[in-house]
Amino acid sequence: MAEEVVLGVRGDLNQLKKRMMENAACNTKVRFAPATNKDGIHTVLFESKGDGTALDSFMQSLAEYIIERYEAPMIRRILCEKYPQLTPAQTREILRNTEYFTDDRTCGYQARKKTVLLSLYNYLAEDSKMLVDGFVSFRLKDYEALLESLAEKLVENCITRHEYEDFISLLRYFVSIQEERPSIVHICVTADGRYELFSECLEDITDECLSDFVDPRDIPESANFDDLLISMLITLAPKHITVHHAEQIRNRELFRTIRRVFSGSLSYCTGCDMCSSKMLSHTTQNEV
Repeated sequence: MAEEVVLGVRGDLNQLKKRMMENAACNTKVRFAPATNKDGIHTVLFESKGDGTALDSFMQSLAEYIIERYEAPMIRRILCEKYPQLTPAQTREILRNTEYFTDDRTCGYQARKKTVLLSLYNYLAEDSKMLVDGFVSFRLKDYEALLESLAEKLVENCITRHEYEDFISLLRYFVSIQEERPSIVHICVTADGRYELFSECLEDITDECLSDFVDPRDIPESANFDDLLISMLITLAPKHITVHHAEQIRNRELFRTIRRVFSGSLSYCTGCDMCSSKMLSHTTQNEV
């Protein structure tokens, strides 16, 4: 690769200049020449002078700049071409959610940056002069393939989240139409992650609630009936839910869903007579 690299950059140069100047390993080897002709192309000159570390830092900054400037428009174009059914509002929402996949092993930020870097090294090994717009348009096919995978995951994530919101709304509706609602239901989490339900009078109603859906005798000892817990609570439709021994919860997402369905009418007990009573002694003997 040549020791001198010349870039042609169209548009605002400040974005690239800021990124280069913040990189101490290469900022003294980069010069900027604002456009003087009608085509509006600025010139960026980098001279490594045999300093491999400076060259690598320059390439890193250039790859980050390309992602920062070009990625969102590229994803927007992919979404418009491959998912024309999306509304403008949905497209904007999807673009705001790219951080959900920052750490994705196949199309996360580091995977995308590595792909851009490889393309940069391959190009500049052939030619020391590069018009950045042209490079992005014609030499980043592997990067574009990653963005297509990312766009697919973003769309699936958007659909899943909307389906989840619809699910929450439906469950809230079912709760709201229940006519006789107990004032409170207690959920006791056992040491092995199971759940026991108690009435306002502290009567064990677990089997009674389960019998509306399955025969309690058919449930194996190892089951924690996560899938049934929400159904039982929807049927009971309590005005408030208190969770005891919350430190033993294994499925936190389940309880976040319960809180949303019951509009925040859920609290976690930090210690009470019920928690320490003999009624729960068999669940707490293995507590850690």
